[in-house]
Amino acid sequence: MALDDVVTKKVESLMGIHTPKQIADVLEISYDDVANRVKYIQIKRKYGSYYSYIQKLNKSRRQRPENLVFGGLVKAGLRKLGKTQDWLADKLDKCQQTISDYTLGNVLPPEAIQTKTFKALGYPYKTVKELI
Repeated sequence: MALDDVVTKKVESLMGIHTPKQIADVLEISYDDVANRVKYIQIKRKYGSYYSYIQKLNKSRRQRPENLVFGGLVKAGLRKLGKTQDWLADKLDKCQQTISDYTLGNVLPPEAIQTKTFKALGYPYKTVKELI
């Protein structure tokens, strides 16, 4: 859904005057759609753009200890084995961009994926929680 469109502009013009439920009724769209657009508008107002918001989120995620530890172990494990992110992506049935996000600390995968990752890299750990 492209949020920067005519409907979003209409929602924005009605914000502050009507409740999200009333906006949904007036525009004949779902309440969830209005709620998503309101959130998008609020983020855009605060951060200047949705892209800036995502960059700020990624920066804060990269500073979480568990993300730093997991990303560092993935990088070190790949280096030790002489393997690439593409190799690990194949092993985990993920795309290379997802592995890149793991190594950068943008994303901490679910525990099941952490376990598979550690196994593929030859680590005795199952999850990051064991290390922190």
